[in-house]
Amino acid sequence: MKTPLTILRSIRPAILGSLGIVWTLSSPGRADAAPEQEAPKAAPESSSSGTEQSPAPQKTKQQKAKTAKQTADDEKSAAASDESAAASDESAAASDESDGKATPAKGKKTAQAEEPPADAPAQGPEAALPEEGVRKMIREEMGKAPKPFEYHGYMRSGFGVNGKGGDQDAFQAPGAPQKFRLGNETETYGEMIFVNNWLKPETESEKLFFKTEILLTFVTANNQNFDANDVFTIREAFAQAGGVVASMPDLKFWAGQRYYHRHDTHIDDFFYLSMSGYGGGFEDMKLGSDAAGKLAGGYFGASTNDAALLTDNGRPVKHVLDLRLEDVALAGLATFWVAGSHFQGGDLAGGGELPSTNGFAVGALHTIPDFMGGFNKFVLQFGTGPLTDYDVFFRTPADEVPAGSSPASVNLEDAWRFRAIEALVVQPTPMISFMGTALVQMTDYGADNSKENWYSVGGRPILHFTDYMTLAFEAGVDYVDSDFGPSDYLTKLTIAPQVQAGRTFWGRPAIRAYFTYAFWGDEYEGIAGGPAYAGDKAGIGAGLQAESWW
Repeated sequence: MKTPLTILRSIRPAILGSLGIVWTLSSPGRADAAPEQEAPKAAPESSSSGTEQSPAPQKTKQQKAKTAKQTADDEKSAAASDESAAASDESAAASDESDGKATPAKGKKTAQAEEPPADAPAQGPEAALPEEGVRKMIREEMGKAPKPFEYHGYMRSGFGVNGKGGDQDAFQAPGAPQKFRLGNETETYGEMIFVNNWLKPETESEKLFFKTEILLTFVTANNQNFDANDVFTIREAFAQAGGVVASMPDLKFWAGQRYYHRHDTHIDDFFYLSMSGYGGGFEDMKLGSDAAGKLAGGYFGASTNDAALLTDNGRPVKHVLDLRLEDVALAGLATFWVAGSHFQGGDLAGGGELPSTNGFAVGALHTIPDFMGGFNKFVLQFGTGPLTDYDVFFRTPADEVPAGSSPASVNLEDAWRFRAIEALVVQPTPMISFMGTALVQMTDYGADNSKENWYSVGGRPILHFTDYMTLAFEAGVDYVDSDFGPSDYLTKLTIAPQVQAGRTFWGRPAIRAYFTYAFWGDEYEGIAGGPAYAGDKAGIGAGLQAESWW
């Protein structure tokens, strides 16, 4: 009778073969069955050259006697095994005959080994491949197969309170674009990325592919479920193709809305280069050898539906052309960036003029990979006019005029910004990882009394007690020196025990509790720390948070 184990073994090669796994399995024989006899060898023939083979050596009388005795012992052992299996053979005969199989006669050896009982221990080649090993092989092979659909994302969420028992407010220096984030984020934020691969390479050597990608973001204050302030936006909706030019298999084309070659410092969530938006272009065009780098170019545009800005040229537009040479081998990896922008204004329908302006931006980014278990990056940027902000966001000249400046004195073409950043991630030992950043930013917004400088330095060391239990610290200081606003500093300190997936700085998901203490200078009194600390120069925040990406 066919047992489930027998059926499984009979179809197992077909299952594994369909997954592309080359695995030879042989059915193991009974432990007490006699081994199959080797077929007798044919007598040696003379070689093609006519040289005779040497005759086999003759056995001595002692060897012949020993061989005869061994053969007799083997036959006795085999006979005993056959007799012990005879009862089960006879009981299975009827079932075998109903399946159309002939049952071997009692006492006669078969040429093929019998199937072991279902509870017999594994033997043969599969004994070295336990169930988990088989599963791992299947996962690996399935992972190599084309994936028609992919899902990626990011999220952070939690709840915190201030030192007075009220809702937590973030501590951020007025005039500073960003803040140090550990234990200092008071919103739920997430990104959901959906990728459909219309055509994806099945092997590494194949470059041809087509895909579409959509990214949805959501953000809400951490108030309560079904909060009416929840906001959902579309941040990506684009198509991409690669490998369509045979002579340049790495070259890719794209169009739509997307995140475009962004660069940031993680611990303050600061995207210092983000030409993201609507447009199209090409990327990964190799220029000879790998050391020469890859070229990328794109056009981007941004506009507004504000009726008050309607001109005789239609709605105003910020045009941007972006060109980059990336991954140039230069004592590490270097990226060189240049961009030009034109802001198209015109005569306003309600009277007056929205001036058209031009600007440009340049930058250099140098990365030392594999630096003490992480990387080191140094960045220099300079931009003018509409590219003072180094991005594609639509802003009118009036938007760029700081409070306290004279709008009549603004000339956006006179605006400029310089920025220098040093950032590194290191993990010198399995017990310690660290990220640090330092920044200098100097800006002139192109109006009277419109200069502003921002200085920032901070770091996050993490102690890894096990692969999953960690303790994170973060300290950061921001100082703003402004012609048109308060000039002072804000310092933030945080301690956060974490349950973290992996013994690295980037291990996620991370589930953390945190305690944050911040203090600031006199000029920030009443404008930093939220309403709970309006009359103070220090504040506290504490709470729980989860953060993950996939």
